[in-house]
Amino acid sequence: MNINQALKIVEAQVEFNASLPEDAKDSEYLVPMLWSLPGEGKTSGIKTLCDQKGWDFRSVIFAQFDPGELGGFPVIDKEEEQYIRYAPFYMKNFDPEKITILLLDELPQAPVANLNIAAQLVNERAIGEHRLPPNVFPVGAGNPMSARAGTNQMPSQLKDRFNHLEIETCAETFRAHALQREMSPVITDFINNRPEWLQKFDPNQNASPSPRSWERVNSMLQLNLTEALQRFSIEGQVGAGAVTDFFGHLQMFDKLPDVEKVVFANPTSAPIPDQPDILYALCSNMAHKVTKKTAKALVTYIRRFDNAEFAAFCVRDTLARNEELRTNPDIANWMVKEGKDLLL
Repeated sequence: MNINQALKIVEAQVEFNASLPEDAKDSEYLVPMLWSLPGEGKTSGIKTLCDQKGWDFRSVIFAQFDPGELGGFPVIDKEEEQYIRYAPFYMKNFDPEKITILLLDELPQAPVANLNIAAQLVNERAIGEHRLPPNVFPVGAGNPMSARAGTNQMPSQLKDRFNHLEIETCAETFRAHALQREMSPVITDFINNRPEWLQKFDPNQNASPSPRSWERVNSMLQLNLTEALQRFSIEGQVGAGAVTDFFGHLQMFDKLPDVEKVVFANPTSAPIPDQPDILYALCSNMAHKVTKKTAKALVTYIRRFDNAEFAAFCVRDTLARNEELRTNPDIANWMVKEGKDLLL
């Protein structure tokens, strides 16, 4: 499944948990565990889901604490002649009016002693005598042992208490996310043409491409660096193999006609590239830059294409970046007349 499908399952399970009565059995609660290679957007995806739903988000990385911190420190009760445990820091101060996801992040990186503490939290919604409020729901996330990300074998009793959701890389999902975030069209078009470079995680290398890596490349493209320094910087994020192909794509982008000054200014006469890869790149660039004011020029230009598939690609990316343009009369007219079947 891709990250969006996994998040839909998380959303449904959390809402189901929230609907349970307060006296529901612990076994009735569903606890999702998201697995993927590094950089697939598990943490950021959960944060975004909480923002969209108006839920609170709290994260605890079990690998960063000692077992005593996670289990609650003992203090002496002199009157009862025994010790009690204080509630762990991550079990307190929740908003009682909001659903909250408690993300147990990078969980497999934790040592076994910490994982055994997590097992009680996942199964019983409690640490010792301290229970989670009825509006707080744990969700796990981590990398598999094959990623060699300092991962430990998860104890079998903890495994059995999770609903395991294995996330695979999906270029279309990433491109939709990148368009909504208005990432550089160089990146979205590169991934469209070379989806194999979206995720090539190599634990033996310092840098390799991943969805998270390309988001950082998007930031690097905004730095005021010479071409040589920019290349070194990006290579340090995605590795030597990816940077070679990416810079070839970047050089092609630099040769495209200026979208605002050439294409949108003269849509009836602006040149149309003959090479498919260059036309795809131009379509990506136009989709990134079109506005309500230039939508008519865009439609005028793409209606001149010999192959309407390129026009559909351009409109599809335009709407993925800005859904409000769907109601633009020129784009709506194109969708009804030319794009009805192409956009299915």
